[in-house]
Amino acid sequence: MFVNNNCEVFNNAINKFRGMGIVTMFIGIQNTCMERICKRLTKMDKRDTIFCTKPLKKLHKSMELAANARPTWNGGHKFLVTMSDGGHQIVVDLQNRSCACKKWQLTGIPCFHSCSCIFFLKENPLDYMHECHKKEYYLRVYGHILEPLNGEEFWEETFETPILPPKTRTAPGRPKKKRDKKSDIVQTRENNPSMLKRTGTSLKCSYCSEWGHNARTCQTKSSSRQCLGVEPIPGQKYTSLKNLQDAGKKKQKELLKKN
Repeated sequence: MFVNNNCEVFNNAINKFRGMGIVTMFIGIQNTCMERICKRLTKMDKRDTIFCTKPLKKLHKSMELAANARPTWNGGHKFLVTMSDGGHQIVVDLQNRSCACKKWQLTGIPCFHSCSCIFFLKENPLDYMHECHKKEYYLRVYGHILEPLNGEEFWEETFETPILPPKTRTAPGRPKKKRDKKSDIVQTRENNPSMLKRTGTSLKCSYCSEWGHNARTCQTKSSSRQCLGVEPIPGQKYTSLKNLQDAGKKKQKELLKKN
């Protein structure tokens, strides 16, 4: 199952309302959406740029990477772009606003291949941005505001038959609130397909409090033992440098007593 960012954002926003009653849940979602629309509309309205911020950041990154590309013009509207890193060649069509890497067609933002061709013609890459990234279209999306609703005590009374909730059967166990991830694509390690990748996680050593490793592979821990002349005792755990120093002092005192 493939999900997009909009679906993930919406599921995360309504996660705290899922366990509520139907009316309370809808009121919570309505208030959250109303606040979100107003916040984004006000924030974008204060900007004085033609395009939105995130598309501009992606375009500036493509403009920086365009220095590694060397375009060759065919005299028409197509270019053969040769990359300095790797030497691969790719075709760019400025008239149809397409590139063989498909990034320009998918995002509407010129990729670094096309930016090198635009710079070759001494033109502005902003002229080749899709209009969906403009500020006016963003304001159109968030221009449909939601109207606030009165509380339950101010609802209009009717003489219709009240709607009763459906009969439900409570399933055993705690109700699930998280999304089922069984059908998601699982990323495994290259050297061991039976283990998952630890992407996005970082290790912190409980011994020296440094990032990038754990206490089992800590170099400070092993070097401290060698300097103090302390061998690890089976079943003994040294949780800090102070404990290891105390063990070294204790061993030195025992040696002095024997001498």
